[in-house]
Order: sequence, then C-alpha cells, then structure tokens
Amino acid sequence: MRQVFAAMALSRTRGDPRNPRRHVRSNVVGYLALFVALSGVTYAAGSVPKNSVSSSSIKKGAVKSIDVRDGTLTGTDVRDETLTGTDVSDGTLTGADINEGTLSEVPNAGLLDGLNASAFVADTDGAGGDLSGSFSSLNIRAGAVGASELGATAVTPQNLAPNGTAGVQGTVPIVFLFAVDDGVDAMQVVPRSLAVADVWTIGKSADVGTVRIEGPGGTPITDQIDPDANAIVRASNIDAGEWHLFAGDPLVVNASNNQVDALVMVLAIPNVAP
Repeated sequence: MRQVFAAMALSRTRGDPRNPRRHVRSNVVGYLALFVALSGVTYAAGSVPKNSVSSSSIKKGAVKSIDVRDGTLTGTDVRDETLTGTDVSDGTLTGADINEGTLSEVPNAGLLDGLNASAFVADTDGAGGDLSGSFSSLNIRAGAVGASELGATAVTPQNLAPNGTAGVQGTVPIVFLFAVDDGVDAMQVVPRSLAVADVWTIGKSADVGTVRIEGPGGTPITDQIDPDANAIVRASNIDAGEWHLFAGDPLVVNASNNQVDALVMVLAIPNVAP
C-alpha cells in the first residue's frame, strides 16, 4: 500500500492535469505500481482461477491421496509399466481384472512331468501282455491267468463247476441222498431252483431191478440205472430238457420193483437256467 500512496503522490507532483497525454507520460511508473499493487490485493482476497495451476507450479510430493477425489483416477492417468506387484494389495485382483489376451502360455504347459503327449497312451490304443482290447475297454486275455497269478484264497467252491457241466456257472453243488428199501420209492422236495448234474447208485444186493430219477409228474430225468451190489454205477444219461427243477418240485427215485435195495446220490447245481 505504501507503493500505491507513493505512486499517487508522485502523480500529483508531475505533469499538468489539464494535458492528459503529458500527465500519463509523466506518471506511467506510478500507474504501473498502482496496477501491480491492486492486482496483488485482488488475488489475495479472491481465489486461484480455474485451470491456472500447472504441474510445474506444484511442489514435488505435495499432492497426497487425500487431495485426489475417489474414483477420479483411471488407467490413462498412470504411466505404463510404472505399477508393480508391491503397489497392489494382495488378493485384490481377480480374473475379471486381467485381460486374458495379454497372458502368455505357461512354460511347459504342454508337458506332464516333462513328457509330451507321445509318451502316454490314448484310450483307443490297444493293450498288450496279459490284457486285450483297448484301454477304454480292457479285458484279461484268454489263458493269461495261471497259478502264479492267483492268490492263496482267490478260488472258492463257488467258483467251481462239477465235471460234466461245461458252460454252467460254477457254484456250490447240492447233494441229495436217497435210501431205497424193498422197492419203496424215495422222494425229497427241491429247496431252490436247480439242475440235476449227476447221479450215482450203490446196490445192497445182487441185480434185482433198476431205479430212475424223476421230476414233477413222474417226468424222467435219467434213464434206468441198474445198481450193482457193492459197486458204484453212474447214470449213463441225464435229459438236459428235464434236468431243471424249481423250488418246491419233487425229486423222486423210482424203483422198478419191490426187491430193489440201493443207495442213490443226486448231485444238483443251484441257480442254473435250463
């Protein structure tokens, strides 16, 4: 303000106010001082004009997080390759924040334990050795299982089929014992579905007659068997068309006369369809 009053005092002492041109020329320094002084007062009393502060006017480190409005900074405000992992909080980035097109292939992604696909078999490749078929449908090759491949308890009676029953699923057989005295027929009820597999007889005396194994309604299952005294005689034929019996059916030993005395054993296989 002292400069203002000094300029005003100077303007009163120089020039003729009746001659404007001479007056201005004589007091130009005073007017300039007055303009500068008044301008300074206006800036101090008002505010900085919009967009008047440039980057060069800001002291380094002066702008802090609190000075920036939330959500106003975007990717274009950050120089490329200036942000590193230490600038991002752990667990804040998700798949949606990453452009998949910018990702390169993971090293050795096409390998498994350092091996490529040619080192492995496909499900359509054929098996070898003790196996047959493709790897998507493997089977044990016929004849591949021997004594060395079986465990000590791998085979049980359920896995075995009696002689003369080829093609029949192995299972535990059932034995029916009959005693025929003085030609009296003997009968037992079949407890479950089964098929007659074999028949043996032992006579108690000399040849005095025959026996035959029958099913429901007297249907013959075997031909006539002639028991021999103290010797085992096996049925020569079993009718495959009649050998199948159901639970509750009678299994009968029919003697040809009242002099027949014999022991009869019938071997049957359960759960076998005719």
